Amino acid sequence: MDKRHYVYLLRCADGSLYTGMTPDIARRLRQHVARLPGCAKYTRSHPVTALALLLTFAFIQGMPSPVEGLYWFNGAMNYLPYFSLAVLNAGLTFGLCFAPQLTRKQRTLYCAAGVMIGFIIGGGHQVAGLLNVLVLLLAVVLCAWQRRFYHLPAFLAAVAGLLINVTAPGTQVRATGFAGAGFVEAVLKSFVLAALEWVRWLDVPLLCLLVLLALPLRYLAQSSSLSDRVFRHPLAGAAVTFILMWAMIFLPSYTMGGIGAGRLLNVVWMTFILGLAVTEFLLFGWLERIRGVCLTPAIRQLGKAGQRLPLVCAAMLVCMACIGSHTVKEGQDNHFATTLEAAYELADGEAARFAKMLDEREAILTDTDQPDVVFRPLTEEERPWLLFYTDVAPGPDLWGLTPYYSKNSVTIADYNN
Repeated sequence: MDKRHYVYLLRCADGSLYTGMTPDIARRLRQHVARLPGCAKYTRSHPVTALALLLTFAFIQGMPSPVEGLYWFNGAMNYLPYFSLAVLNAGLTFGLCFAPQLTRKQRTLYCAAGVMIGFIIGGGHQVAGLLNVLVLLLAVVLCAWQRRFYHLPAFLAAVAGLLINVTAPGTQVRATGFAGAGFVEAVLKSFVLAALEWVRWLDVPLLCLLVLLALPLRYLAQSSSLSDRVFRHPLAGAAVTFILMWAMIFLPSYTMGGIGAGRLLNVVWMTFILGLAVTEFLLFGWLERIRGVCLTPAIRQLGKAGQRLPLVCAAMLVCMACIGSHTVKEGQDNHFATTLEAAYELADGEAARFAKMLDEREAILTDTDQPDVVFRPLTEEERPWLLFYTDVAPGPDLWGLTPYYSKNSVTIADYNN
């Protein structure tokens, strides 16, 4: 017997419309809202895509030290991949916590992936490893109340990897070169530094970001795959974010006596952004699902202003890009966000001067007719903030330049430290 089918329209979080046909309206609506198997690719990916693009935009534009996070290979590859793995593992972890529709096979796969990723992160990077251990510890505590211990193997693997990393002979040798702080001093110092970064980073561009995140986060907070208990304590997101930032700053404070290099602060910045997004997500769920506040009228008003919404969003993005980047070094807060700073340095010629000088050095060093090479340090005009990390300095064989280029000697003329 033929079933009666219904044509329906759904308005997505960004105001666009999706048209479909189904014999069961209620079941189909649950699939779309909760993004269950069978959900259309368009409605499944639309809010998530917007969320991912906005967060990536914020990561890059507000990066405290883009030269160490993007343009210096060692700095980028030793931090960002491990942080990305930690974010992936956090997704797997809380998927196990709050996604009851997962099958036994999916849970087993999530657990196995968590064990492997956790061990890799812990063994590969101390700061990201500590971040991963704390997130897994939170998941273990949350799920222990319900007598579920899916995360325990991943947590133990992450701890094992981190212990191997921390106790490795190379780590001990490197630590001897730094004058660290005492334990109590490091705890207090990292607490103050984390609080100062919160105050420093909560500015107008970040408020614009939170406004832009409102639509996709509110949409995701309505998902029926999440229990209402997830949203009972919305400020827990901010508290956990602060604790994670404190822990990440504690390691360099304890071992080196300070907040650490810019590449480390980049990871703290991205943790801060993700934490704020999670807090906003929890607040939307708390308002609508716990307190019973209806936000639909406000969303409808945004829908009525749909023609102006792209212009407003564009204005906010420009605001985020034009106000200074969160730089590490004191007195450098007058620099633009990453993309605009890149455009400025290209237009001003700073990048071209930097490239020209490095090309000249490379030509001299590769010239086989010059066994003894002398070159001068880079001047201030040849050191663009976005691209320049450090210049060569006197050291053993000039830090490897002499044997690498098969020279008798490499000397820096008029070097002033």
